[in-house]
Amino acid sequence: MMLNSKSIGNKIAEARKKINLSQAKLAQHVSTIFLHKALSIVGCRITGKP
Repeated sequence: MMLNSKSIGNKIAEARKKINLSQAKLAQHVSTIFLHKALSIVGCRITGKP
């Protein structure tokens, strides 16, 4: 089944509301996951140290 962007957005909003997650927190989680994945591709690790 092909989903358009509006129906995908509605499904995300519905799931977010079920687990009481704000748009900002979801965006933070997604960006953190994306960053970790991107860094793992280039062979880096986040250590939390400067």
